[in-house]
Amino acid sequence: MKPVVLFLFISLALIFLHEIAHIIAAKSFKLEIKGIGFALKPYPNVHVKIKWSNDKWATLFFLLAGNFLTISIFILAYLFTPFLQIKAVYLAFAFQVINEINPFYSDYLTARLMLVKNDNNKLATNDFKEKVKADMFSAYWYIHFIIWTFIIIFLLKGKL
Repeated sequence: MKPVVLFLFISLALIFLHEIAHIIAAKSFKLEIKGIGFALKPYPNVHVKIKWSNDKWATLFFLLAGNFLTISIFILAYLFTPFLQIKAVYLAFAFQVINEINPFYSDYLTARLMLVKNDNNKLATNDFKEKVKADMFSAYWYIHFIIWTFIIIFLLKGKL
């Protein structure tokens, strides 16, 4: 199999597994799934949309389930299989992890912003776009960006 085809196949499989983890988490915590979709903004992405719960732990588990699964598969593949020695497979995993933890639009950003309580002591789920704009270039955002940058360097050093 050609490296580009292998990279695309592994990338699509990881995206699928990431979203399946969100679905399993939503079902486990009895969160209502409103839909599964594809969006082009802010960049092409697949997503699971739920009705937000006031249970912060259910919401947090839902938001981070996809990342947890991807990183778990990455670690298990690294420790117990030779698959990550194939450059296209390693890069597919690395780019998926990099995408999942980015400071611009990721489940981590969503979790941090949505789990902030509003004045009514409910999860702050409304006006999300405004919250993202307000968060951009804040101290938290810079910390996230710096950590993300170091992870990129670590994952891709000598691999490209």
